[in-house]
Amino acid sequence: MLNSARHFFRFALSIAAVAVTIAVAWRSTALAQETPPVMPADARALLAVLSPGDADWKLTESRARSDYNSEWVQVIATRVWEGQPIPAAASGGPALVPKTAVTLTDTGGFPAFNSMFLVTGNPDRTTIGTFPAIKDSSPPAGRENLFVWVAGRFILRIETEHQPRGAAEAWLGRIKTAELQALAAKAGTRVARLPNPVPMFRVDELNPRLNRAWSLAWTDEETIRRANITDR
Repeated sequence: MLNSARHFFRFALSIAAVAVTIAVAWRSTALAQETPPVMPADARALLAVLSPGDADWKLTESRARSDYNSEWVQVIATRVWEGQPIPAAASGGPALVPKTAVTLTDTGGFPAFNSMFLVTGNPDRTTIGTFPAIKDSSPPAGRENLFVWVAGRFILRIETEHQPRGAAEAWLGRIKTAELQALAAKAGTRVARLPNPVPMFRVDELNPRLNRAWSLAWTDEETIRRANITDR
């Protein structure tokens, strides 16, 4: 019985792998849009843009990964810092640990990934400096959640915990947004179709043994249609 279960499990994994390799991207046909996107920047280039914090903040996470949604690929980089604990006497309760998480997503300019900034009527929509932003108008006490759009391509999300009001905007000032704008300005050739296969990766700067790189093959509706005709 145990051997049968193991065999079925291996078979299920094989079927899943075939599905991912052959049909996961069936919607990735030529993109019908006026301005085609670009391939996202390198993971380490994005991590370098995020602030290193300061001596009072400890970096606890520094990761980046590519992400594929069956239409386009984006790169998501995240860094998390923890500050000095706030003593119980000062907080009036258990000791609190200030925390900041900054997530930078390079959408390549693909519209679906930027939809939160492309729709109208959001009451939380605002502007910080020259950047469109979305800020929670009634965040929980001690927390803030801020989204900032840079160059119509990069989305910054800044989450703060156990910090004074306005902390998220203060952290935005530490991020090298000028470098993001420079990356956007020197973007490579816009492409209406992803390469095949798509290079994928995961980078963990604090745990390099977890780094991975692989390729994701995809097909489109037209290829599937032709294959079905051939098989008849």
